Amino acid sequence: MGELNKNIILIGMPGSEKITIGKILSKKLGFKFIDTNEDADKSSSKLPNASSGQCSIISTEVDTLKKCFSIKENGVVIFIDKPVEKIIEDEEVLNNRTLLKAEIHNLKEHFHEKYKSYKNCCDLHLINNNNINEIVYYICSLWS
Repeated sequence: MGELNKNIILIGMPGSEKITIGKILSKKLGFKFIDTNEDADKSSSKLPNASSGQCSIISTEVDTLKKCFSIKENGVVIFIDKPVEKIIEDEEVLNNRTLLKAEIHNLKEHFHEKYKSYKNCCDLHLINNNNINEIVYYICSLWS
């Protein structure tokens, strides 16, 4: 990819493990980690420009990404695509309960509503079938 002086911007559905992947990547690559969903102040301000040589791993939603900054100038956008069925499975295991039909419907609706946007604005599309280590290894290999 040859984009060593760019931020890595992770996008994807809630539950796609963007934050987990981002935190691991930040440690391995020595980048700062920013979760725009965690800190509303950061999502409303301009996110870091990597030309200073200080790169960041940024986890964000597509809507925030479009509002905040020019994605091609500030980073390489990686779509972490976790199938909605796997997100539902993980949610049920994590919460130790079966999701209600309405919750499942809402998740699937949100997924289908956002999927095209994720695909359209990403530079790299990676499928997460609970293979976080493989995803991290692959992204690190692009930056080394």
